[in-house]
Amino acid sequence: MLTRDHLWHFLRQEAFADNIVELHAELELQQLLNQFFDRALFYGVEGYEEANRKIPPKSDLQRVRDLAVAIGLVSAHPVKSQSPEE
Repeated sequence: MLTRDHLWHFLRQEAFADNIVELHAELELQQLLNQFFDRALFYGVEGYEEANRKIPPKSDLQRVRDLAVAIGLVSAHPVKSQSPEE
């Protein structure tokens, strides 16, 4: 949404509608930009929801473990600890 707003702000600063045809072209461009970004947002959310349906949600503990492995705090395969009897 911010990208759309920045792009539209830039176009408004650079455009000078001197006649009704240019004004109509600006309004049409605005409509097309809004339609593009609305569709991008819709399909992005739809893809996110589809991915969540396919992959079961992880518990908070599992997400923390995955993060710790990703940043190298722990190894991916935990070392089995030996019991005092061995």
